[in-house]
Parts: sequence; C-alpha cells; structure tokens
Amino acid sequence: MAFTYQLEREDGTPADPPTFDTSIPTWRPGDTIPLGRDRTLRVIEARPGREPDDDPVLVVRPAARRQAEGRIHHSPPSVEELTREN
Repeated sequence: MAFTYQLEREDGTPADPPTFDTSIPTWRPGDTIPLGRDRTLRVIEARPGREPDDDPVLVVRPAARRQAEGRIHHSPPSVEELTREN
C-alpha cells in the first residue's frame, strides 16, 4: 500500500519535490527522507492535511550531509543529534 504526503518547507511553501509516495504510514520529527545520493530531507513536523480529504503533510528541511549519512530513513534521532540541533 502506498501513502502520499505533501512536503512543505517550514515557511509553508511546497518543498522540492512537493509530494512523496512511500510505503511507510507514519513519520515523526527527526526521520529522514533520502531523495538520492546527495540529497536528504529531515522531517520537522508531521500533521494532517488542511482539509479532511487532503494528503497528510510533512514539514521538511534539507538535512545536513553529516547528519544524514548512515541514518535509516525512518529511525528516531539519537540523543547526540537532538542536542546538536537545538
């Protein structure tokens, strides 16, 4: 089963890409979305769509390369990563 998410930047504008299809039904802040060899997005917030029939929204920002390396796309951040980001 595939799930479609709208991807938005923190300022509310569409991210690139604007949508994301995945087999993973739940995403949490700190999860990463690999988009290719040199590009990864970090989930900042997950929320329902604005209207009942809208796809859910993942608010994302580019992940720093060193933070994205070696991370599985759907794992919680480590304590060290949470400390570094705050």
